[in-house]
Amino acid sequence: MRGIQGLVVAGLLGLLGVALNYVYLFNKTKEVESVSFLGIKDGVVVEEGEKLKATDFAEVRVPRAHAGDLETYVYLYQDLETVRDITASRPYQGGDLVFRKDYRTPPPELKFLSDESIIWVMVTSQAFVPELIDPGDKVTFVFPPQVNLKQTPGPTTPGGEPGVAAPGVRLRDDEPEFVGPFEVKSLGGRLGSAESGRRSRSAQEGNIGIVVVKEGDKLERQAMRLLELKSQGNNRDIGLILNEKKK
Repeated sequence: MRGIQGLVVAGLLGLLGVALNYVYLFNKTKEVESVSFLGIKDGVVVEEGEKLKATDFAEVRVPRAHAGDLETYVYLYQDLETVRDITASRPYQGGDLVFRKDYRTPPPELKFLSDESIIWVMVTSQAFVPELIDPGDKVTFVFPPQVNLKQTPGPTTPGGEPGVAAPGVRLRDDEPEFVGPFEVKSLGGRLGSAESGRRSRSAQEGNIGIVVVKEGDKLERQAMRLLELKSQGNNRDIGLILNEKKK
């Protein structure tokens, strides 16, 4: 009888041991499971303003049980391709983590120099593709020929070469007139790239804000010519040439 009781007790102790072992292994597995964060490799020093290269980064593993809300504030290692080649907003050294807040793009503001002004020119969306133009790009406006308009010949280049006109001057009445280039400051209410302004994009992107320079109490010559042509009611047919993308 005692032998049977001993076997029962031994069996129960064995089951208890298995259960405790399972609980231990389960907790250990949870502890070992980790989250990979983006950090700076040991021995690497990056100064503010330098580009962060792919070789500057290291995978920093933190047990998930101890990671807490760190994923909300720190880039994951899988985000490396997103962060590589961006300009460091602060100095780094080996062991540092790369925080998301350091690379949140602040909302752009409309700023210009004291000798600058902004003119808005409406160009129909059929005349250009707004998504391919960003603030900082250089554009030239193309005005159609003006019918029955007697035009005084404009000044030529210093060499006086025939057939070469100064900016904003039409060679013949039956030819379009090119005025520019001008720096784009805004497209409608968009002050940043097409990608960053995707959510706020609207039909008003055809209303292009350009930078013009003041010369004393007057605007630069090509800006005056642009305003003159606008006042003649040619806005509907204005074309656009993209001269240069912002670098």
